[in-house]
Amino acid sequence: MNMRSLTGSRIRERRMSLGLRQGDLAKSIGISASYLNLIEHNRRRIAGKLLTELARALSVEVTALTDGAEASKVAALQGAAASAEAAQLGVSLDTEQLEEIAGRFPTWADLIAQQHQKIRALNHIVDTLSDRLAHDPFLSTSLHDVITTVTSIRSSSSILAKEDELDPEWRKRFERNIFNDSRRLAESAQSLANYLDGAADASATLGSPQEEVDRVLEDRGFSFEALEGGAAPQGVVTSLIDEANLRSPQAAGLLRVVLQRYQQDAGLLPMSTLLKALHADLGGEAGQTQLNPVRLAARLQMPLEVVLRRLAHIPEDKAPFPMGLVICDASGTLIYRKPVAGFDVPRVGAPCALWPMFRALNQPMQPLRAVVQQVGASRPAMRAFAVSTPVVMGDFDRPAIYEATMLIAADTTAPPSEAEKVGPSCRICSVSECAVRREPSVLADTISAF
Repeated sequence: MNMRSLTGSRIRERRMSLGLRQGDLAKSIGISASYLNLIEHNRRRIAGKLLTELARALSVEVTALTDGAEASKVAALQGAAASAEAAQLGVSLDTEQLEEIAGRFPTWADLIAQQHQKIRALNHIVDTLSDRLAHDPFLSTSLHDVITTVTSIRSSSSILAKEDELDPEWRKRFERNIFNDSRRLAESAQSLANYLDGAADASATLGSPQEEVDRVLEDRGFSFEALEGGAAPQGVVTSLIDEANLRSPQAAGLLRVVLQRYQQDAGLLPMSTLLKALHADLGGEAGQTQLNPVRLAARLQMPLEVVLRRLAHIPEDKAPFPMGLVICDASGTLIYRKPVAGFDVPRVGAPCALWPMFRALNQPMQPLRAVVQQVGASRPAMRAFAVSTPVVMGDFDRPAIYEATMLIAADTTAPPSEAEKVGPSCRICSVSECAVRREPSVLADTISAF
């Protein structure tokens, strides 16, 4: 059952949410209640004038009844179905079942997705604290100090309690030892309590330093006006970091790297210059109507990776279409994510190895272009542009270190018939017999290989 076949279910849900009786709604659009009942149970297809009349009677757009839930909602449910909790319960839902849940019960789908995110965040806290208990040197040293001091106090006090005829000078020594050990114990216990309180506060971020940085970037819309317009004032990066109110110094360090690169890119290629060149490039000169970052980089005489990054950070109200950006290091680990609707970028775990950016790592300095489409319901075709460039130049004693940059453009001219099918990540990808699959999919149903 695809998303469009659930039109009847959405009609029924909308009618019930408005408190309308089936008979009253049927009468208002001139059909029988029995026929409307068949429509609501997806036993009769509906389109054209009747669908328009129903949408008007229910005070919604026609597309709200036909298109159903966004693909991102289905993707969120796929993530929940892929969780360890679902595996422990033996839950196995195919894509059609997830689409039906998202289409018929959108509110419940949102709740499931939010609970899944919360559970994952809490599991992350548990794992972090467990790892801290096992490997944190400060915690280990503090606990050892507390235990050692308590043992020393107990030993001294037991001698005083058992030896009635102890020499006064020795008794005074033991009493002094107990006093000093008690004071040291109080200091150690207070230090340990302060440290654990700080750990609890840090865990309240519900994520890693990288996730803290991702949240800051998302809240700012991946745009920093203070860093635009040529040379930014000294200290502006530090001011932006202070405004972010990050909880960990590690996150502050990561954000500083991101902002410094943003500042350097803005200095090399001001937004006004980029927009002017982009308008000329897409304005039909020489008959060109499609985005071509290589051509744009040549026009601007700029490195391609700089152009890709700047294109992704054009403000939404000035961009010709939505654009996302993904950057990975030489290990394939994602170090920067700017998502775009219709193309899921996993926050945890490795992404699909078929993304063009990973091919770019194998072909340094060679620009790559592809039309890609993620598997799943209602996913649009998009244009992807990738290149791998050195961030540390090599010499005779060390190799060059590369990173790959991929721009994802939600260009409506991208032809779906030419699209390469890619996934978000193996665990929630429904493609069977994929040559690059690392682990089995948790989805019950699969489609044929690419």
